[in-house]
Amino acid sequence: KIIDRKSAEEFAKQRRTGWMSTQISRYMLNGEPKYFPAINTINNRAIENLSDDIIVEVPGVIGPDFVKPIQIGRLPDQLVPICQLQGHISNLVGDASALGDKDKALQALLLDPFVHSETVARNLLRDILGKR
Repeated sequence: KIIDRKSAEEFAKQRRTGWMSTQISRYMLNGEPKYFPAINTINNRAIENLSDDIIVEVPGVIGPDFVKPIQIGRLPDQLVPICQLQGHISNLVGDASALGDKDKALQALLLDPFVHSETVARNLLRDILGKR
């Protein structure tokens, strides 16, 4: 999580970054604010009718010590439920990964509209975790 100069410097030192990630880190460290047509960031009211705690892809400005999403207003009502669901699933997957929580991973699979039963979800989780 990049929240300040120190965390941006640590991120830039990691060898897992691609070209764009490196550019973003450079702007956060010492560049002038720069517009990006798409950044992945926590919502924080960028999309009014989605929860603030989900990750969204919106236009934004990145500069020294900040990432600022541009508020785009509201999504059409027809899109909100699926976006909200996918955001919630992504949060569960992130929590499951960070905490090593198999129950959260199972919850995420059970919420996925393409997983049609608890049995399928449990089998998928077993396969994902490499347990036969």
